[in-house]
Amino acid sequence: MAGKSDSDADKSEAPSRRRLSKAREEGSIARSRELAPSLMLLVGAAIVAWGGGRAFALFERIVTTGLRIDPAVASDPERLLPVAWSVIAPGLGLAIGFGLVMALIATLASSMIGGLVLSWRVVTPDLTRLDPLRGIKRLFSRDALVETVKAVVKLAAVAAIVYWRLSSDARAFVDLARASWPAGLLRMGGLVTDMFLTASVAVLVVAFIEAPYRLWSHRQELRMSREDLREEAKEVEGNPHTKRRLKQALRRLSRMRMMTQIPKADVVVVNPTHVSVALRYQEGSARPPKLVAKGVGKIALRIREIAQEHGVPLVEAPPLARALNHYIEIDDEIPVPLYRAVAEVLAFVYRLRAARQAGEPDLPLPESNLFEPPDELRV
Repeated sequence: MAGKSDSDADKSEAPSRRRLSKAREEGSIARSRELAPSLMLLVGAAIVAWGGGRAFALFERIVTTGLRIDPAVASDPERLLPVAWSVIAPGLGLAIGFGLVMALIATLASSMIGGLVLSWRVVTPDLTRLDPLRGIKRLFSRDALVETVKAVVKLAAVAAIVYWRLSSDARAFVDLARASWPAGLLRMGGLVTDMFLTASVAVLVVAFIEAPYRLWSHRQELRMSREDLREEAKEVEGNPHTKRRLKQALRRLSRMRMMTQIPKADVVVVNPTHVSVALRYQEGSARPPKLVAKGVGKIALRIREIAQEHGVPLVEAPPLARALNHYIEIDDEIPVPLYRAVAEVLAFVYRLRAARQAGEPDLPLPESNLFEPPDELRV
């Protein structure tokens, strides 16, 4: 129905490459809200599980070294700064390294689905996002339902894993009460880290399950109606009316340029009124003659008129005129099969020109078939 071309019901066509490319330039790509945080959570848990003991020992050494600073050094600012830096540098380096690893994981995870895109359009203020009606619509949209289901699944998965680990490690947690310091703390950290690592795997699995939906949902948002496809085709290929006017203008310019070449021609071959072909040959040149103008109907008559105004000889050779008009384009050289016929025409023109300069009457056209093209080029 009219008036519904922009409705979701009418947008039944897959997005074109241009639509996808334009959306990407604007920063609109498929994104998973859970993949990057989940992968960062898993990598963080793995780092803690692998290097948690070393990190604990490092911080223990930092605290011990800090408590052993000589009070005399603490009261001297010039001596305190180097000592303080030697104390905090190892921990600061560890924190910076961990932050860089997390930043790298976040970047890679974000590019796993839609790739990396740099666009200012994403951070440009958009007042339509403040529209309360659109906000209410988003609350009851398909994505909102998916987010709710995903949250429930994640909560259930994490709760099940925590319950399973607590049940299987219950005896180990009870034994922590009898453990000594710091072995008990390290053992508790190991149990909690294992539980955290297992839960992170579950959350990441949920994120990977969601990823195909995000790709599908993004393409659904970019669907196009048939009217959209037609408008895009017009933008890419140009409006048919505009293209037609442009072609007409180009033809007029080409015709005007062609007409300026007729006075420079050596001969115009005609048939006898509805086809005209102008040829030009530079004497002494090794190149064959060139076709500088051609036309049929009114254009042919105009070529004859210009040729007569400038004294360019007209030679009536219907088969040759038709062959030249049919097989050769403007500014192209005469092909080998037509050399003989064109050479005879030019020879006749040169004899005619010499007779005129001598004041003799015009020579009659030869009655033989000197100007005839080969049988295979007859039109």
